[in-house]
Amino acid sequence: ADEFGDTSAPDAADAAEQVGAQLADRNTEVAVPLIAAVRQYVSLALSRSLAAADSMAQALGLGLFELALRHVRTYMRREMEVLLGEIVLPVVESRGAGSLAARARMLQTLARVAAQPQLVVELYLNYDCAEDAGVSVFQRLAEALCRLAGAHVGLPHKTSASYAVAADTDDSASAAAWRAVQQRMTAFNAHSNDADAGAHTAPTPALLTFGAERDTTSNGHGVYDEYAVRQLALDALAALLQSMVVWSDRLADPGAEPTARDSGTEAASEPSSGADPDDPHELLTIKTRKAQLAAGSRQFAWKPRKGIEAWRAAGLLTSNDPREVARFLYAHRGALDKVQLGEYLGEGDAHNVAVMHAFIDCVDFTHTAFVPALRRLLQAFRLPGEAQKIDRFMLKFAERFVMSNPDAGFANADAAYVLAYSVVLLNTDQHSPQVKHRMTRAEFISNNRGINDGSDLDPQMLSDVFDQVVNEEIKLKDDPLQGRVQGAQGSGSLFVLWGNSTAN
Repeated sequence: ADEFGDTSAPDAADAAEQVGAQLADRNTEVAVPLIAAVRQYVSLALSRSLAAADSMAQALGLGLFELALRHVRTYMRREMEVLLGEIVLPVVESRGAGSLAARARMLQTLARVAAQPQLVVELYLNYDCAEDAGVSVFQRLAEALCRLAGAHVGLPHKTSASYAVAADTDDSASAAAWRAVQQRMTAFNAHSNDADAGAHTAPTPALLTFGAERDTTSNGHGVYDEYAVRQLALDALAALLQSMVVWSDRLADPGAEPTARDSGTEAASEPSSGADPDDPHELLTIKTRKAQLAAGSRQFAWKPRKGIEAWRAAGLLTSNDPREVARFLYAHRGALDKVQLGEYLGEGDAHNVAVMHAFIDCVDFTHTAFVPALRRLLQAFRLPGEAQKIDRFMLKFAERFVMSNPDAGFANADAAYVLAYSVVLLNTDQHSPQVKHRMTRAEFISNNRGINDGSDLDPQMLSDVFDQVVNEEIKLKDDPLQGRVQGAQGSGSLFVLWGNSTAN
């Protein structure tokens, strides 16, 4: 499993999620990969240790992160994207002097990762060239390393142990590594017979630990300065470039190893035209579409109509048809500002209402209980606060839910609409710090009497709805307004979306 399998990686991740769902069915016998059973716990442990203030905990977390990236990335593609995009890369990109030690540890790990040609190429293909990936890992990593390696820093203080290395222009470790790069046969020095064209090793331990053991405090922890961090970034950048050259040599060699996309089966979304999935023109087209999508997303976050106009100008949208716009917004909802998406869908003019209806029609509520279905919908956007907008959303949700679950116990869509609105009110009542006297179970059931075309809904169903809302607030994961809205609750774990949440 030492491969992404690239375009099959989403399938592997989805398969792991399906396996997790099958585990809930005790009557289902299925062979379960260990990583499918424990990946949510591994993800949580990684998120906590990589962000830990304690240097030893972070170092252990980086070791685990490197092992996971090297050996089980096929099953943890989404998780690795979040870890890299939210923790690792922001630390490397940080300009604050207070994070020098953490940045140095990250750079040492990234240098080892960058020294593996297969892994470097797979990072590029699975994130930078994948339309469903929100983080361009390779691009951000290369830009961060270039910025750090090119930063102007002075020599360390003469009392620092790194001063001797910085002042020594013929440092043995650096010189040996540079000679190894020069002597290795590549497409650029094909007449050299001094090295094996297929050989590529990781930077030497001396390079990887540059500055790590140079200055130590009484407790043995490394003390880094800006010069040492700059050198580590330069080492990682050199390893990254060397891996790219090695991979290009493999492609040029008729007996080269399979490309990153040759392993595993192709994803269902892969074109069937027979074109080479590693075709540079195809990859460039995908990257261009990602850039156009990102540019339109920034416009959308400022003014939704501007974003839609930008996507139409780029050819990502071919018309202003509500169904096409809705399908596009739903497909790319993860890359959009969910506050603005909710506001746009909640507008009252005919076109926006039609888009909202088509958007909710994209959500599958089949065989889903009432509250989990409402949670699933409200993960796609942030529900606006205006009563009229909430009313329009709940009307359409009720219609879609009853159509998808005709045996759910509702006489008509009006009954589901009333209950949906009641659930929204209950959610606010139970989880708002401004509310002093909470609604009781009996009051909730009493408030919903006679709403099922003159009769009552099943009391047990209403009781279950009450318990589900009380025990777990219906809220947007990673709410962009969390903490800025008066009375907002503290946000949960960054990786709650990898747990056994009922919301998809």
